[in-house]
Amino acid sequence: MSNTARREVRATARSARREDGMRVPFGWMAATLGLAAAGCPASSSVEIQPLDNQTVRVGETLNLDIAVRNPGGGMLSFSFSMPDLPDSGAEIYSLGSSGGRFRWTPLASHAGAHSCTITASAGGASDSETITINVQQANSAPVFIQPGAGGTYDLAREPCVAVHVEVKDDDSLPASIQIFERDPRIEGATLTPNGKQADWRWCPTPAQVDASDRYTLALAARDESHEPVSHDYVIVLRGEGRTECTGTGPEIVSSTPPPPDVLATSLDYLVAAVVRDDRGLKDAPILYWSTDPPADPLKPDVTAFHQVVFVADGGENYHASIPNLGLAAGERRTIYYVISATDNDDPAGAGCDHRTDSSLRQFDVSAGSGTERVGYCETCSSSAQCDSGQCIAGVSRFCGAACPSCPAGASCRTVTTVEGRSVESCVPEGLNCRAAGPCTDDRFEDNDTRTAASAIAPDIHTGLQICPRDPDFYRISASSSGTLDVQIDGWDAWTADLDLMVLRGDGTPMRVSEGIEGSESVQVCVTPGTYYVEVYGILDDQGPYDLLVDLTGGSCCTDDALEDNDTWRAATPLLFPGDMADGQICSGDEDWFVFDGEAGRRALVDLVIEGTGDLDLELYDRDGIRRLASSAGITDTEHLEADLPASGDYYIRVFGYRGAEAAYLVSYDLGGGTGCTSSRTCPTGTVCNGTTCVDDACTPGASTCPAGTFCPEAGGTGGPSDCVDPCTSSADCRSGYACKVFAAAAGCAVSGAGQNGDPCTSFRSCAGARTCLAWPGGYCAVQGCDANADCPGGSKCVSVGGSLGTCVKDCLLRDDLCRLAEGYTCECVEDVEGAWQFVCLAPGVSARWCY
Repeated sequence: MSNTARREVRATARSARREDGMRVPFGWMAATLGLAAAGCPASSSVEIQPLDNQTVRVGETLNLDIAVRNPGGGMLSFSFSMPDLPDSGAEIYSLGSSGGRFRWTPLASHAGAHSCTITASAGGASDSETITINVQQANSAPVFIQPGAGGTYDLAREPCVAVHVEVKDDDSLPASIQIFERDPRIEGATLTPNGKQADWRWCPTPAQVDASDRYTLALAARDESHEPVSHDYVIVLRGEGRTECTGTGPEIVSSTPPPPDVLATSLDYLVAAVVRDDRGLKDAPILYWSTDPPADPLKPDVTAFHQVVFVADGGENYHASIPNLGLAAGERRTIYYVISATDNDDPAGAGCDHRTDSSLRQFDVSAGSGTERVGYCETCSSSAQCDSGQCIAGVSRFCGAACPSCPAGASCRTVTTVEGRSVESCVPEGLNCRAAGPCTDDRFEDNDTRTAASAIAPDIHTGLQICPRDPDFYRISASSSGTLDVQIDGWDAWTADLDLMVLRGDGTPMRVSEGIEGSESVQVCVTPGTYYVEVYGILDDQGPYDLLVDLTGGSCCTDDALEDNDTWRAATPLLFPGDMADGQICSGDEDWFVFDGEAGRRALVDLVIEGTGDLDLELYDRDGIRRLASSAGITDTEHLEADLPASGDYYIRVFGYRGAEAAYLVSYDLGGGTGCTSSRTCPTGTVCNGTTCVDDACTPGASTCPAGTFCPEAGGTGGPSDCVDPCTSSADCRSGYACKVFAAAAGCAVSGAGQNGDPCTSFRSCAGARTCLAWPGGYCAVQGCDANADCPGGSKCVSVGGSLGTCVKDCLLRDDLCRLAEGYTCECVEDVEGAWQFVCLAPGVSARWCY
């Protein structure tokens, strides 16, 4: 259908909906298009005009316009056949009564010559034309095979660093390849190129070793057809350090390898870490990893490991990605890793900096479903991991977006994928996702480190800005003892998450505020001296903010000796039932405790408050997120109880109501459990097995769900699911749950926040009765509808893919209601009532089309 015809249909549909209760009868719409109007001349013949054979490269898009002689003037329909490629991914569609278009973007596996028969039909007549489509290998840019992301060198073993460089470029001769160093170059190093290979050598001088333990070899390669391709190789010089240096090394507080015991994914493997130091880190920590077990697990030789530099997430948080191993189905491997961090105790060089290496850690991985995808600017190691099918080789490897509808801050240009293909892709300026999007720094820049902190006085400072991965530091001087109040606000909490930390003069954290609302505040007691404020965004979040600083003299609430336990991750352990802890809540403070719970037991938590402050009490599940019970009275005691669904850590939160302050005593005990007869009385994340509330986690196809419940497919990217109770309506479900229709049956499942057509990872992401369709990026929708009246507002009941009736998002008003950047389109389809509707569909999804 032409764009003009499409606009006419949509305008008519809007008018008809207004006049007919939003329903457009099929026959009436067909008459509008002239498809079924009386008096139309019958088609006597259809003839496809001659088509030439076509040639296209892998990764490029072939658009073949098909002209048709159609004297009858009826709407044309098209089909095609490629016998040797039944799953080619090509598509063909009508452009009205005079032609159509064939569209195909071949993959590398499609290289070769293919016969393609195109058929046009109208009014009972048809004609076919057969052509040959020759798919050539892509004109590829150079791709660096060696070296990897970086290497660590022990100068005590070998005083020089030797790096072998190799690029792959199958359609270029060796003599046409140039391998060279970009600026800034490492002084004293030499590069000897030889076609598609080169050798780089550097013998660091004592001055260079003392100046820094980390250098970047900035490489580039070009052929005769493409812009230079860059590659950075991080060199780490490793030594024992000096014995006369004072101070202590960084503390690697925690690291989180990907759960569960065996990570089954087609995406890269994420490792998160919390690293702190009293004077800050000189550089981001390094993740060393290997699939080979080290000879000495107690002191692994990391020079034999692969290495990845962590990315700062703000505060003390970091993450790194290990490239996916590309395992075959049924294959399982162990990844061994070590985290290494170096402090900044020697600001003039590296000689007296301290290095801390974590113990050897490990996790197992296996093959994923192959359907997992990540979106624009997410880290990738292959194009198959990206929604767009384009993993771009830039400052780091990231997913581009499909042209021409680019995200904010991106533009459509010719770039090179990690496989060496030249593609048109939406990419950020400078091919740097860490700086993606328009962002203008504020007047206090450059204050990105504690040593460069901007000195400010107590006041309201407006018009400030956080850019991606660009924290702001401020220095505050206190001349007397008192209370320091710091607050930030003014950003859109729906699009950004900014956080706040106050640090002592030596850089050690005093208190952090890491909420998810549009403001953060911290209050601390201070004595005369220097203090620092850090404002930062989570990952690539950015946004404007205002900063309020207030410093008042006088007496101050003093934290207890258990600080800093202001988050569940930093919770203070209660070691055994009956164990007690003394604490102090100051305004804006909260204290967390953790204890080891047993499945089927009942936790009993008591809080005794000393003084008049109104303190409250909460109990959280093992993830520190799901609240199991709470107590918010107004007396000097609080008490709560909850059955524990599984064995593991549980978290207690003590906090003041509206800034209340008081000393307290907290304790816990374990009882025998009260049992259950249905899941309606069980906490979120659990299900009743007839006698006890147990963990609801399950794996579809291998379920151990209690009798009377079942384990549905999670939808979205697949993976673990939850045991659910059968239901006929949401009235059968407990608070926070809804009756969702799955392929097997309807079940009471957690209700999330995702609305019609929103992306999702599983049904847990979707609000109300919506489940998560396994479409690209996931798609929240109600299934099992029989009429439009069964659907939430803003969706229509359509049979898609021959499945149950599905409530698909309505896009009648405009196309951009659909997720265009992810390949979704607004299509005209027939709903289950026979009316025509415009709805958002994923690429490749079938339905009853309007035309």
